[in-house]
Amino acid sequence: DLLAPDDISRSMEDRQRKPLALMEDGKGGVLVRGQEEEIVYSANEIYNFLERGSAKRRTAETLLNKQSSRSHSIFSITIHIKEATPEGEELIK
Repeated sequence: DLLAPDDISRSMEDRQRKPLALMEDGKGGVLVRGQEEEIVYSANEIYNFLERGSAKRRTAETLLNKQSSRSHSIFSITIHIKEATPEGEELIK
């Protein structure tokens, strides 16, 4: 998990976890089993998560590519919009 805290004390078994499972959601989207979810309230918070994940990615040189990726990142955003009805009731879309 690219957002997991760096912890040298983690066991070797924990560091060698199996890859996350990708599944279709039936609506043309993709779900990631085991994916972490974070609630944010600003674009800056989103950028901070992107930077944290990007900083933990691993690259190495190959014969064809000087900075070939050795890890991948999945970043999905779900936006909820809160509106108030004329009666004052909050609706989340």
